[in-house]
Amino acid sequence: MSRLAFGAARLGERRMLTPETPSTTVEDIPSIPALQHALAQGITNVIDTSTVYGKQGASEIEIGKVMQGMDRNKVVLISKCGYQLHDDSDDTEAHTAETDVLLSSKPIPVGDNVSSYFSSSFIRDELTRSLERLQVDSLDGYLLHNPEHYLEHYLPLNGTLDMDTIQQRRDQFMKQIVLPSFITLEKEVQQGRILSYGVSSKCFNHGQTHPHYFDPDGFFSAASQAVAIVHENNHSNRGGEQSSTLSTKTLQHNFDIVQVPMNPFEVHGIRTVNELQHKHEMHVMLNRPLSPVDRLGVWRLVDGSVGGSNTTTETSDGNNIGNIGNIGNKDNKDNKDYPATPLLAAWETLPEVVRMREAREAAFAHFTPPAPEKADAPTSDEMEIIEACIFLCSLVRDMDREIDQFTSFQHYEQNIMDGIVPTIHDKIEGMDEDSTNVLMAFFEQYGKAVRRVVPFMTRARMKSILNPLANPSADMGNEDDGDGGRSSMGNTFNAFERPHTIDDATSLEEYALTWVNQIDCGQIVVGMTTKDQVDFANRWITNK
Repeated sequence: MSRLAFGAARLGERRMLTPETPSTTVEDIPSIPALQHALAQGITNVIDTSTVYGKQGASEIEIGKVMQGMDRNKVVLISKCGYQLHDDSDDTEAHTAETDVLLSSKPIPVGDNVSSYFSSSFIRDELTRSLERLQVDSLDGYLLHNPEHYLEHYLPLNGTLDMDTIQQRRDQFMKQIVLPSFITLEKEVQQGRILSYGVSSKCFNHGQTHPHYFDPDGFFSAASQAVAIVHENNHSNRGGEQSSTLSTKTLQHNFDIVQVPMNPFEVHGIRTVNELQHKHEMHVMLNRPLSPVDRLGVWRLVDGSVGGSNTTTETSDGNNIGNIGNIGNKDNKDNKDYPATPLLAAWETLPEVVRMREAREAAFAHFTPPAPEKADAPTSDEMEIIEACIFLCSLVRDMDREIDQFTSFQHYEQNIMDGIVPTIHDKIEGMDEDSTNVLMAFFEQYGKAVRRVVPFMTRARMKSILNPLANPSADMGNEDDGDGGRSSMGNTFNAFERPHTIDDATSLEEYALTWVNQIDCGQIVVGMTTKDQVDFANRWITNK
């Protein structure tokens, strides 16, 4: 199997955006040519998808179309289940935020009209739909998609639970969620609908002292119990006597795949990955190499342009190569970082930020409210104008102060849509054309400034994080060790960790993919939406 896996989280993106278009063709889905290119050129033969990627399984549907006419045996298909989607009219019973009850297998709300759910019937039904959409008879792997939602729901990180209760709920999670799911999946292996099963979760990447850490031994124990139970049930159903000599150790379970996020920010799970890969001979897939998540939010390790896309959107476990720009290109004056002054942070001298602040000053000047004709008795109309101007000036000022707080451009877009747009909608109703143009000019320059500031701050954040794979003899991005960028420390750990180092000529994408490529694993899942992105990922994710 190829080391680079095609992350298909955005494969059905156009279908999700224009579901009523009956004439949608392959060319209308931007990611389809990328997948076709990756398969045709032999860059990858592993596709990772999920039932919730795209509206109504759009990602699986498009993969099924691409697979038509191809040799099924030459492509490895991995999908995932565990999210139940429903609309407002659904009467699906789901638990509320109460956490003082025993753990239950009922759906756990995790978002608007989305629940985490792993009942046996739901898993079977989801697999049936996956096979239908993909137009295949079986999958190479079927994974539980983020089952940690149950553990997080019943084991909140608020310091109110004692150690005995924490262990009790961890045990309940394994017994009531994981074990029944594994039994269902073992049955599906016996029926030939899947070849193996596994778990995709960030909790393998938690430190071992974290209450939500997924201990691999617990999952192996559940898998051994599951295969024994299935064997025992099959034996009983055939009317035979139960073998007294058969133990769980003589039965081979089919829990074979673990997906875990891995990137320069999320590094705690490296030892767990190494243990799974070598001690247990598991098939380990690393995802989210370009989408770190920390206490500040979701970051994007992108800072230029590959494939002509200006923005990228990644799921919680999908990854997309973004945009590599002209970092280090000293001939491009518009992208050159001007020297910082003692009173300004370095990012404040970026030309896009300078232009944004010019637009900010223009907005302040325009929205300075006129003095009322009678200072001691302004009319209601005059007060309305004064209040609107004060509000808009405060908004512009607050946005300027917060520009270095975004972890990604998508974070900014979400802030605009969820917070700013609803707030200003009523305030600017009836605004004159000149005022509208001034405000829109500020927003335009602000967006351009965010695009430059976010990568700047991302680099600063990365340089504050200790790198367990740091090579004492060379800085990554400055020297090539002759192994496609893979460090000689790919399977070891540096006892004297130091922060990440990345020079200005190395893009965030290059650094992140080169970094994760050091780790010994089965596949690295990268979301790619253009042919250029596929070729770029193939350059840095190299087969061993």
